[in-house]
Amino acid sequence: MTKIPVELKLTIQTILSSITIMLQKAKALWSKPNIRNIIAITGLLFLSRGLGFARSVLIYNRMDKISGDLLIASTKIPETIASLLIMGTIISSMLPIASGLEQEEKGDKKISSYLNFMMVSVIFMLSIITLFCIAFTPDLLVFTTSSDLISLFEKQGLFSDYVLTTRILLLGPFLFALQAIFGVFLNIKHRFAVYSWAGAIYNIGTICGILIGVRNGYIQTSIGMMLGAFLTVILFWCEAQKFGYSSHLSSIFRVNILSLTRQTFVDFKSDIIATWKVFLPRIFLINGAILANLLITRVAQNAGQVTAFDIGLSIQGLFFSLVTSVGTVFFPDLAKAFNSDVKDKFWEKLNLYGKYIILTSIAGSLFTVVFAPVVMWLFELLGKGQNNADYIVLIARVCTLGLIFQSLNEILSKYFYVRQRVWQPVIISTLGLIGQLIAVFTLIRFKFDAGVSVSVGLGVANFVVSLVSLWLIRIDKNKETLHKLTNEV
Repeated sequence: MTKIPVELKLTIQTILSSITIMLQKAKALWSKPNIRNIIAITGLLFLSRGLGFARSVLIYNRMDKISGDLLIASTKIPETIASLLIMGTIISSMLPIASGLEQEEKGDKKISSYLNFMMVSVIFMLSIITLFCIAFTPDLLVFTTSSDLISLFEKQGLFSDYVLTTRILLLGPFLFALQAIFGVFLNIKHRFAVYSWAGAIYNIGTICGILIGVRNGYIQTSIGMMLGAFLTVILFWCEAQKFGYSSHLSSIFRVNILSLTRQTFVDFKSDIIATWKVFLPRIFLINGAILANLLITRVAQNAGQVTAFDIGLSIQGLFFSLVTSVGTVFFPDLAKAFNSDVKDKFWEKLNLYGKYIILTSIAGSLFTVVFAPVVMWLFELLGKGQNNADYIVLIARVCTLGLIFQSLNEILSKYFYVRQRVWQPVIISTLGLIGQLIAVFTLIRFKFDAGVSVSVGLGVANFVVSLVSLWLIRIDKNKETLHKLTNEV
Protein backbone atom coordinates (compact mmCIF):
# COMPACT_ATOMS: atom_id res chain seq x y z
CA MET A 1 0.00 0.00 0.00
CA THR A 2 1.34 3.40 -1.02
CA LYS A 3 1.99 5.63 1.95
CA ILE A 4 0.47 9.14 1.74
CA PRO A 5 3.16 11.81 2.03
CA VAL A 6 3.07 13.78 5.25
CA GLU A 7 2.85 17.11 3.33
CA LEU A 8 -0.18 15.93 1.33
CA LYS A 9 -1.85 14.61 4.48
CA LEU A 10 -1.36 17.97 6.19
CA THR A 11 -2.73 19.81 3.14
CA ILE A 12 -5.87 17.63 3.08
CA GLN A 13 -6.37 18.11 6.81
CA THR A 14 -6.01 21.88 6.41
CA ILE A 15 -8.56 21.94 3.58
CA LEU A 16 -11.05 19.81 5.54
CA SER A 17 -10.54 21.97 8.61
CA SER A 18 -11.15 25.15 6.58
CA ILE A 19 -14.34 23.69 5.07
CA THR A 20 -15.57 22.72 8.55
CA ILE A 21 -14.93 26.22 9.86
CA MET A 22 -16.71 27.81 6.86
CA LEU A 23 -19.73 25.53 7.34
CA GLN A 24 -19.86 26.40 11.03
CA LYS A 25 -19.73 30.13 10.25
CA ALA A 26 -22.43 29.74 7.60
CA LYS A 27 -24.61 27.84 10.09
CA ALA A 28 -24.03 30.54 12.71
CA LEU A 29 -25.00 33.27 10.24
CA TRP A 30 -28.10 31.36 9.13
CA SER A 31 -29.20 31.07 12.76
CA LYS A 32 -29.54 34.85 12.94
CA PRO A 33 -33.08 36.02 11.98
CA ASN A 34 -31.84 39.23 10.33
CA ILE A 35 -29.46 37.30 8.06
CA ARG A 36 -32.25 34.90 7.05
CA ASN A 37 -34.56 37.84 6.35
CA ILE A 38 -31.93 39.59 4.23
CA ILE A 39 -31.29 36.40 2.22
CA ALA A 40 -35.03 35.83 1.70
CA ILE A 41 -35.70 39.42 0.66
CA THR A 42 -32.66 39.49 -1.60
CA GLY A 43 -33.81 36.31 -3.35
CA LEU A 44 -37.25 37.75 -3.99
CA LEU A 45 -35.85 41.10 -5.07
CA PHE A 46 -33.51 39.37 -7.50
CA LEU A 47 -36.56 37.50 -8.83
CA SER A 48 -38.23 40.88 -9.25
CA ARG A 49 -35.12 42.19 -11.01
CA GLY A 50 -35.17 39.14 -13.26
CA LEU A 51 -38.76 39.87 -14.21
CA GLY A 52 -37.81 43.52 -14.63
CA PHE A 53 -35.05 42.35 -16.96
CA ALA A 54 -37.65 40.39 -18.97
CA ARG A 55 -39.89 43.48 -19.04
CA SER A 56 -37.05 45.65 -20.33
CA VAL A 57 -36.16 43.03 -22.97
CA LEU A 58 -39.76 43.03 -24.22
CA ILE A 59 -39.96 46.82 -24.31
CA TYR A 60 -36.59 46.93 -26.08
CA ASN A 61 -37.61 44.34 -28.68
CA ARG A 62 -41.36 44.88 -29.14
CA MET A 63 -41.42 48.67 -29.15
CA ASP A 64 -39.57 51.10 -31.39
CA LYS A 65 -37.63 53.98 -29.85
CA ILE A 66 -40.49 56.48 -29.97
CA SER A 67 -43.07 54.11 -28.46
CA GLY A 68 -40.64 52.94 -25.79
CA ASP A 69 -39.94 56.54 -24.86
CA LEU A 70 -43.69 57.27 -24.79
CA LEU A 71 -44.40 54.43 -22.34
CA ILE A 72 -41.51 55.23 -20.00
CA ALA A 73 -42.14 58.99 -20.16
CA SER A 74 -45.80 58.33 -19.25
CA THR A 75 -44.69 56.87 -15.93
CA LYS A 76 -42.82 60.00 -14.84
CA ILE A 77 -45.65 62.09 -13.36
CA PRO A 78 -47.33 59.15 -11.53
CA GLU A 79 -43.96 57.87 -10.28
CA THR A 80 -43.01 61.33 -9.04
CA ILE A 81 -46.26 61.61 -7.07
CA ALA A 82 -45.71 58.12 -5.65
CA SER A 83 -42.08 58.84 -4.77
CA LEU A 84 -42.72 62.17 -3.05
CA LEU A 85 -45.88 61.23 -1.17
CA ILE A 86 -45.67 57.47 -0.75
CA MET A 87 -42.49 55.48 -1.34
CA GLY A 88 -40.27 56.04 1.66
CA THR A 89 -42.35 58.96 2.93
CA ILE A 90 -45.15 56.82 4.37
CA ILE A 91 -42.80 54.17 5.75
CA SER A 92 -40.36 56.65 7.30
CA SER A 93 -43.13 58.79 8.83
CA MET A 94 -45.43 56.08 10.15
CA LEU A 95 -43.16 53.19 11.09
CA PRO A 96 -41.51 54.87 14.15
CA ILE A 97 -44.96 55.85 15.50
CA ALA A 98 -46.42 52.40 14.81
CA SER A 99 -43.39 50.75 16.46
CA GLY A 100 -44.11 52.72 19.62
CA LEU A 101 -47.78 51.67 19.60
CA GLU A 102 -46.76 48.03 19.30
CA GLN A 103 -45.18 48.19 22.75
CA GLU A 104 -48.50 49.19 24.36
CA GLU A 105 -51.37 46.97 25.48
CA LYS A 106 -53.54 45.79 22.55
CA GLY A 107 -50.75 46.96 20.25
CA ASP A 108 -52.10 45.40 17.03
CA LYS A 109 -55.52 46.99 17.51
CA LYS A 110 -53.98 50.41 18.17
CA ILE A 111 -51.65 50.14 15.16
CA SER A 112 -54.61 49.17 12.96
CA SER A 113 -56.74 52.11 14.08
CA TYR A 114 -53.86 54.54 13.65
CA LEU A 115 -52.98 53.22 10.17
CA ASN A 116 -56.64 53.19 9.10
CA PHE A 117 -56.94 56.89 9.90
CA MET A 118 -53.72 57.64 8.02
CA MET A 119 -55.02 55.61 5.07
CA VAL A 120 -58.17 57.72 4.82
CA SER A 121 -56.26 61.00 5.09
CA VAL A 122 -53.57 60.02 2.57
CA ILE A 123 -56.17 58.78 0.04
CA PHE A 124 -58.07 62.08 0.43
CA MET A 125 -54.90 64.06 -0.25
CA LEU A 126 -54.01 61.89 -3.26
CA SER A 127 -57.53 62.32 -4.70
CA ILE A 128 -57.13 66.09 -4.86
CA ILE A 129 -53.67 65.86 -6.45
CA THR A 130 -54.71 63.17 -8.94
CA LEU A 131 -57.84 65.02 -10.08
CA PHE A 132 -55.69 68.10 -10.71
CA CYS A 133 -53.18 66.03 -12.73
CA ILE A 134 -55.94 64.35 -14.78
CA ALA A 135 -57.54 67.70 -15.58
CA PHE A 136 -54.25 69.28 -16.69
CA THR A 137 -52.40 66.23 -18.03
CA PRO A 138 -51.61 67.70 -21.49
CA ASP A 139 -50.16 70.89 -19.97
CA LEU A 140 -48.14 68.97 -17.39
CA LEU A 141 -46.69 66.68 -20.08
CA VAL A 142 -45.67 69.64 -22.25
CA PHE A 143 -43.96 71.20 -19.23
CA THR A 144 -42.12 68.03 -18.11
CA THR A 145 -41.14 66.68 -21.55
CA SER A 146 -38.51 68.09 -23.88
CA SER A 147 -39.78 69.96 -26.92
CA ASP A 148 -37.90 67.49 -29.15
CA LEU A 149 -39.86 64.54 -27.76
CA ILE A 150 -43.18 66.39 -27.86
CA SER A 151 -42.54 67.21 -31.54
CA LEU A 152 -41.76 63.55 -32.29
CA PHE A 153 -44.98 62.39 -30.59
CA GLU A 154 -47.06 64.99 -32.41
CA LYS A 155 -45.55 64.14 -35.82
CA GLN A 156 -46.38 60.47 -35.23
CA GLY A 157 -49.91 61.34 -34.03
CA LEU A 158 -49.11 59.87 -30.59
CA PHE A 159 -49.59 62.83 -28.25
CA SER A 160 -53.20 61.84 -27.38
CA ASP A 161 -51.92 58.32 -26.57
CA TYR A 162 -49.24 59.92 -24.38
CA VAL A 163 -51.98 61.72 -22.43
CA LEU A 164 -54.18 58.61 -22.13
CA THR A 165 -51.33 56.35 -20.98
CA THR A 166 -50.32 58.88 -18.30
CA ARG A 167 -53.91 59.14 -17.03
CA ILE A 168 -54.20 55.34 -16.72
CA LEU A 169 -50.97 55.24 -14.73
CA LEU A 170 -52.24 57.97 -12.37
CA LEU A 171 -54.20 55.20 -10.64
CA GLY A 172 -50.82 53.93 -9.43
CA PRO A 173 -50.27 56.37 -6.52
CA PHE A 174 -53.53 55.20 -4.84
CA LEU A 175 -52.50 51.55 -5.10
CA PHE A 176 -48.93 52.24 -3.94
CA ALA A 177 -50.27 54.22 -0.96
CA LEU A 178 -52.40 51.29 0.21
CA GLN A 179 -49.45 48.95 -0.33
CA ALA A 180 -47.14 51.19 1.70
CA ILE A 181 -49.55 51.52 4.64
CA PHE A 182 -50.08 47.75 4.85
CA GLY A 183 -46.31 47.48 4.42
CA VAL A 184 -45.74 49.47 7.63
CA PHE A 185 -47.62 46.80 9.58
CA LEU A 186 -45.84 43.93 7.80
CA ASN A 187 -42.49 45.60 8.44
CA ILE A 188 -43.16 45.74 12.16
CA LYS A 189 -44.16 42.07 12.13
CA HIS A 190 -40.99 41.22 10.18
CA ARG A 191 -43.06 39.80 7.33
CA PHE A 192 -40.49 40.83 4.76
CA ALA A 193 -41.09 38.07 2.21
CA VAL A 194 -44.49 39.29 1.03
CA TYR A 195 -43.18 42.85 1.29
CA SER A 196 -40.61 41.94 -1.36
CA TRP A 197 -43.11 40.39 -3.77
CA ALA A 198 -44.40 43.80 -4.84
CA GLY A 199 -41.91 44.37 -7.65
CA ALA A 200 -42.29 40.83 -8.97
CA ILE A 201 -46.09 41.02 -9.27
CA TYR A 202 -45.91 44.53 -10.75
CA ASN A 203 -43.45 43.32 -13.40
CA ILE A 204 -45.60 40.26 -14.18
CA GLY A 205 -48.54 42.59 -14.84
CA THR A 206 -46.35 44.74 -17.09
CA ILE A 207 -45.06 41.71 -19.01
CA CYS A 208 -48.60 40.42 -19.56
CA GLY A 209 -49.64 43.83 -20.87
CA ILE A 210 -46.74 43.90 -23.33
CA LEU A 211 -47.42 40.35 -24.56
CA ILE A 212 -51.18 40.87 -24.93
CA GLY A 213 -50.77 44.19 -26.72
CA VAL A 214 -49.85 44.56 -30.34
CA ARG A 215 -46.43 45.96 -31.24
CA ASN A 216 -45.97 49.30 -29.47
CA GLY A 217 -48.92 48.43 -27.18
CA TYR A 218 -48.14 51.01 -24.50
CA ILE A 219 -51.80 51.40 -23.49
CA GLN A 220 -52.21 47.65 -22.83
CA THR A 221 -48.89 47.71 -20.98
CA SER A 222 -50.02 50.55 -18.71
CA ILE A 223 -53.22 48.63 -17.89
CA GLY A 224 -51.09 45.55 -17.09
CA MET A 225 -48.96 47.66 -14.73
CA MET A 226 -52.02 48.82 -12.80
CA LEU A 227 -53.47 45.29 -12.59
CA GLY A 228 -50.14 44.10 -11.18
CA ALA A 229 -50.20 46.90 -8.60
CA PHE A 230 -53.82 46.05 -7.66
CA LEU A 231 -52.99 42.36 -7.12
CA THR A 232 -50.07 43.41 -4.91
CA VAL A 233 -52.39 45.47 -2.70
CA ILE A 234 -54.70 42.45 -2.31
CA LEU A 235 -51.73 40.27 -1.32
CA PHE A 236 -50.50 42.85 1.21
CA TRP A 237 -53.97 43.24 2.71
CA CYS A 238 -54.49 39.47 3.08
CA GLU A 239 -51.05 39.02 4.69
CA ALA A 240 -51.59 41.93 7.08
CA GLN A 241 -55.02 40.59 8.08
CA LYS A 242 -53.44 37.20 8.72
CA PHE A 243 -51.00 38.65 11.28
CA GLY A 244 -53.39 40.81 13.23
CA TYR A 245 -54.16 43.91 11.14
CA SER A 246 -57.79 45.05 11.24
CA SER A 247 -58.43 47.28 8.25
CA HIS A 248 -62.18 47.82 8.79
CA LEU A 249 -62.58 48.16 5.01
CA SER A 250 -66.27 47.41 5.40
CA SER A 251 -66.59 50.61 7.45
CA ILE A 252 -65.81 52.65 4.37
CA PHE A 253 -69.25 51.76 2.99
CA ARG A 254 -71.11 52.59 6.19
CA VAL A 255 -72.73 55.88 7.13
CA ASN A 256 -70.65 56.06 10.31
CA ILE A 257 -67.28 56.31 8.54
CA LEU A 258 -66.99 60.02 9.45
CA SER A 259 -67.74 59.46 13.13
CA LEU A 260 -65.37 56.48 13.18
CA THR A 261 -62.60 58.61 11.65
CA ARG A 262 -63.33 61.46 14.06
CA GLN A 263 -63.15 59.13 17.06
CA THR A 264 -59.86 57.65 15.82
CA PHE A 265 -58.41 61.15 15.54
CA VAL A 266 -59.42 61.90 19.14
CA ASP A 267 -57.86 58.64 20.37
CA PHE A 268 -54.57 59.08 18.49
CA LYS A 269 -54.41 62.86 18.17
CA SER A 270 -50.81 63.28 19.35
CA ASP A 271 -49.53 60.39 17.19
CA ILE A 272 -51.36 61.63 14.08
CA ILE A 273 -50.12 65.21 14.53
CA ALA A 274 -46.57 63.91 15.08
CA THR A 275 -46.85 61.87 11.87
CA TRP A 276 -48.02 64.79 9.74
CA LYS A 277 -45.33 67.04 11.21
CA VAL A 278 -42.79 64.60 9.80
CA PHE A 279 -44.75 63.60 6.68
CA LEU A 280 -45.37 67.05 5.21
CA PRO A 281 -41.73 68.26 5.18
CA ARG A 282 -40.65 64.92 3.67
CA ILE A 283 -42.83 65.63 0.64
CA PHE A 284 -39.97 67.91 -0.37
CA LEU A 285 -37.46 65.05 -0.22
CA ILE A 286 -36.52 64.38 -3.84
CA ASN A 287 -34.50 61.24 -4.42
CA GLY A 288 -31.67 61.64 -6.94
CA ALA A 289 -32.92 58.72 -9.06
CA ILE A 290 -36.43 60.19 -9.25
CA LEU A 291 -35.10 63.57 -10.30
CA ALA A 292 -32.84 61.86 -12.85
CA ASN A 293 -35.86 60.10 -14.37
CA LEU A 294 -37.66 63.43 -14.63
CA LEU A 295 -34.63 65.20 -16.07
CA ILE A 296 -33.99 62.68 -18.86
CA THR A 297 -37.52 63.25 -20.14
CA ARG A 298 -37.07 67.02 -19.89
CA VAL A 299 -33.65 67.24 -21.64
CA ALA A 300 -33.81 64.29 -24.09
CA GLN A 301 -32.37 65.25 -27.47
CA ASN A 302 -33.20 62.17 -29.55
CA ALA A 303 -35.67 59.28 -29.67
CA GLY A 304 -34.50 56.32 -27.62
CA GLN A 305 -32.61 58.26 -24.94
CA VAL A 306 -35.39 57.93 -22.34
CA THR A 307 -35.65 54.17 -22.88
CA ALA A 308 -31.84 53.78 -22.91
CA PHE A 309 -31.48 55.64 -19.61
CA ASP A 310 -34.24 53.55 -18.02
CA ILE A 311 -32.56 50.27 -19.07
CA GLY A 312 -29.08 51.51 -18.15
CA LEU A 313 -30.27 52.54 -14.70
CA SER A 314 -31.94 49.12 -14.29
CA ILE A 315 -28.68 47.31 -15.08
CA GLN A 316 -26.81 49.53 -12.63
CA GLY A 317 -29.46 48.86 -10.01
CA LEU A 318 -29.16 45.07 -10.12
CA PHE A 319 -26.99 44.91 -7.00
CA PHE A 320 -28.98 47.71 -5.41
CA SER A 321 -31.61 45.01 -4.72
CA LEU A 322 -29.34 43.57 -2.05
CA VAL A 323 -28.83 47.03 -0.57
CA THR A 324 -32.60 47.56 -0.48
CA SER A 325 -33.16 44.25 1.28
CA VAL A 326 -30.57 45.14 3.93
CA GLY A 327 -32.25 48.52 4.40
CA THR A 328 -35.68 46.91 4.77
CA VAL A 329 -34.47 44.65 7.58
CA PHE A 330 -32.24 47.33 9.07
CA PHE A 331 -34.91 50.03 9.54
CA PRO A 332 -37.14 48.35 12.19
CA ASP A 333 -34.03 46.77 13.75
CA LEU A 334 -32.38 50.18 14.14
CA ALA A 335 -35.64 51.71 15.44
CA LYS A 336 -35.79 49.11 18.23
CA ALA A 337 -32.12 49.64 19.09
CA PHE A 338 -32.67 53.40 19.31
CA ASN A 339 -35.66 52.96 21.63
CA SER A 340 -33.69 50.64 23.92
CA ASP A 341 -31.71 51.86 26.93
CA VAL A 342 -28.35 50.79 25.46
CA LYS A 343 -27.41 53.59 23.03
CA ASP A 344 -24.07 52.00 22.14
CA LYS A 345 -25.99 49.17 20.48
CA PHE A 346 -27.63 51.71 18.18
CA TRP A 347 -24.28 53.02 16.94
CA GLU A 348 -22.87 49.50 16.59
CA LYS A 349 -25.74 48.47 14.33
CA LEU A 350 -25.39 51.61 12.21
CA ASN A 351 -21.65 50.90 11.83
CA LEU A 352 -22.15 47.24 11.00
CA TYR A 353 -24.79 47.74 8.32
CA GLY A 354 -22.81 50.63 6.82
CA LYS A 355 -19.71 48.43 6.36
CA TYR A 356 -21.74 45.63 4.76
CA ILE A 357 -23.37 48.07 2.37
CA ILE A 358 -20.09 49.62 1.23
CA LEU A 359 -18.56 46.20 0.50
CA THR A 360 -21.69 45.10 -1.37
CA SER A 361 -21.81 48.26 -3.46
CA ILE A 362 -18.13 47.95 -4.45
CA ALA A 363 -18.78 44.40 -5.65
CA GLY A 364 -21.89 45.60 -7.49
CA SER A 365 -19.98 48.43 -9.19
CA LEU A 366 -17.27 46.10 -10.47
CA PHE A 367 -19.89 43.60 -11.66
CA THR A 368 -21.81 46.28 -13.58
CA VAL A 369 -18.73 47.69 -15.30
CA VAL A 370 -17.54 44.25 -16.42
CA PHE A 371 -20.82 42.51 -17.27
CA ALA A 372 -23.03 45.32 -18.63
CA PRO A 373 -22.03 44.37 -22.23
CA VAL A 374 -23.03 40.75 -21.52
CA VAL A 375 -26.46 41.91 -20.31
CA MET A 376 -27.00 43.91 -23.49
CA TRP A 377 -25.77 40.97 -25.57
CA LEU A 378 -28.61 38.96 -24.03
CA PHE A 379 -31.01 41.79 -24.92
CA GLU A 380 -29.89 41.68 -28.53
CA LEU A 381 -29.94 37.87 -28.56
CA LEU A 382 -33.66 37.81 -27.79
CA GLY A 383 -34.67 40.19 -30.58
CA LYS A 384 -33.48 42.87 -32.96
CA GLY A 385 -33.80 45.59 -30.30
CA GLN A 386 -33.36 49.31 -30.92
CA ASN A 387 -29.73 49.22 -32.13
CA ASN A 388 -28.27 51.26 -29.26
CA ALA A 389 -26.79 48.58 -26.99
CA ASP A 390 -23.39 50.32 -26.73
CA TYR A 391 -25.07 53.53 -25.65
CA ILE A 392 -27.03 51.71 -22.92
CA VAL A 393 -23.81 50.07 -21.65
CA LEU A 394 -22.22 53.53 -21.45
CA ILE A 395 -25.19 54.86 -19.43
CA ALA A 396 -25.04 51.87 -17.05
CA ARG A 397 -21.31 52.36 -16.45
CA VAL A 398 -21.60 56.09 -15.84
CA CYS A 399 -24.51 55.54 -13.41
CA THR A 400 -22.36 53.00 -11.56
CA LEU A 401 -19.95 55.79 -10.55
CA GLY A 402 -22.41 56.82 -7.86
CA LEU A 403 -23.56 53.35 -6.76
CA ILE A 404 -21.40 53.29 -3.62
CA PHE A 405 -22.78 56.63 -2.43
CA GLN A 406 -26.34 55.69 -3.44
CA SER A 407 -26.06 52.48 -1.40
CA LEU A 408 -24.61 54.29 1.59
CA ASN A 409 -27.46 56.80 1.46
CA GLU A 410 -29.97 53.94 1.72
CA ILE A 411 -28.60 53.22 5.21
CA LEU A 412 -27.78 56.77 6.31
CA SER A 413 -31.30 57.98 5.49
CA LYS A 414 -32.71 55.48 7.98
CA TYR A 415 -30.68 57.15 10.73
CA PHE A 416 -32.54 60.45 10.34
CA TYR A 417 -35.92 58.70 10.04
CA VAL A 418 -35.37 56.68 13.23
CA ARG A 419 -34.44 59.83 15.13
CA GLN A 420 -37.53 61.48 13.62
CA ARG A 421 -35.56 64.43 12.29
CA VAL A 422 -37.86 66.67 10.31
CA TRP A 423 -35.79 69.26 8.47
CA GLN A 424 -32.36 67.63 8.27
CA PRO A 425 -33.44 65.13 5.54
CA VAL A 426 -35.04 68.01 3.61
CA ILE A 427 -31.85 70.10 3.79
CA ILE A 428 -29.71 67.12 2.75
CA SER A 429 -32.01 66.27 -0.15
CA THR A 430 -32.12 69.90 -1.31
CA LEU A 431 -28.32 70.18 -1.35
CA GLY A 432 -28.10 66.98 -3.38
CA LEU A 433 -30.75 68.28 -5.77
CA ILE A 434 -28.87 71.57 -6.28
CA GLY A 435 -25.64 69.71 -7.04
CA GLN A 436 -27.46 67.41 -9.45
CA LEU A 437 -29.17 70.23 -11.35
CA ILE A 438 -25.94 72.24 -11.64
CA ALA A 439 -24.06 69.18 -12.97
CA VAL A 440 -26.74 68.20 -15.51
CA PHE A 441 -27.44 71.62 -16.99
CA THR A 442 -23.76 72.58 -17.07
CA LEU A 443 -22.99 69.46 -19.12
CA ILE A 444 -26.02 70.04 -21.37
CA ARG A 445 -24.88 73.60 -21.98
CA PHE A 446 -21.52 72.27 -23.16
CA LYS A 447 -23.36 69.96 -25.62
CA PHE A 448 -22.83 66.70 -23.74
CA ASP A 449 -25.20 63.84 -24.47
CA ALA A 450 -28.42 64.05 -22.40
CA GLY A 451 -28.18 60.47 -21.07
CA VAL A 452 -24.56 60.88 -19.98
CA SER A 453 -25.29 64.29 -18.41
CA VAL A 454 -28.18 62.96 -16.34
CA SER A 455 -26.13 59.90 -15.28
CA VAL A 456 -23.25 62.11 -14.07
CA GLY A 457 -25.74 64.37 -12.27
CA LEU A 458 -27.13 61.35 -10.40
CA GLY A 459 -23.64 60.46 -9.17
CA VAL A 460 -23.05 64.04 -8.01
CA ALA A 461 -26.36 64.05 -6.08
CA ASN A 462 -25.54 60.81 -4.26
CA PHE A 463 -22.04 62.05 -3.40
CA VAL A 464 -23.31 65.34 -1.94
CA VAL A 465 -26.05 63.59 0.08
CA SER A 466 -23.53 61.08 1.51
CA LEU A 467 -21.06 63.79 2.45
CA VAL A 468 -23.59 66.00 4.25
CA SER A 469 -25.27 63.01 5.97
CA LEU A 470 -21.98 61.69 7.34
CA TRP A 471 -21.05 65.16 8.59
CA LEU A 472 -24.36 65.58 10.48
CA ILE A 473 -24.21 62.06 11.93
CA ARG A 474 -20.64 62.68 13.11
CA ILE A 475 -21.81 65.83 14.92
CA ASP A 476 -24.53 63.82 16.71
CA LYS A 477 -22.09 61.07 17.65
CA ASN A 478 -19.58 63.55 19.10
CA LYS A 479 -22.33 65.25 21.12
CA GLU A 480 -23.52 61.94 22.58
CA THR A 481 -19.96 60.87 23.39
CA LEU A 482 -19.29 64.19 25.14
CA HIS A 483 -22.58 63.94 27.06
CA LYS A 484 -21.74 60.39 28.16
CA LEU A 485 -18.27 61.41 29.36
CA THR A 486 -19.69 64.39 31.25
CA ASN A 487 -22.21 62.19 33.05
CA GLU A 488 -19.51 59.67 33.98
CA VAL A 489 -17.37 62.41 35.49
